[in-house]
Amino acid sequence: MASYWRGLGFRWKMTLLLALALVVVFAAFGYIAGRTLDRSIDVALQESLSNAIAVGHSSITKPTRPSRKSKARHSFPACGAMRRSSGKLSKTPLPC
Repeated sequence: MASYWRGLGFRWKMTLLLALALVVVFAAFGYIAGRTLDRSIDVALQESLSNAIAVGHSSITKPTRPSRKSKARHSFPACGAMRRSSGKLSKTPLPC
C-alpha cells in the first residue's frame, strides 16, 4: 500500500484525502441525525401519552351538570352555518 501511495501525485493524494474526510463527516452527521430522530420520536410519543392520560383523567372526573360556557356554546349556531328555512338549507350563510 505504501508503494502505491508514493506513486500518486499530489493532486490525487489531496483528492483521496478530501473524499475520505467527506465520508467521515457525512457518517458523523448521519449518526447524529439518526440519534436525534430517535430521541425526538420518543419524546413526541411520551408527550402524546401524557396528554392522553390527562384527557382520560379529565373525562373520568367530568362534571355532571353542563357549565354555562357549554350551554352558551351550543345555543348559538356556528359562524357561517347555513340557514334553515322550512326544513331545507338555504344558500345564504348566517352572519358572524
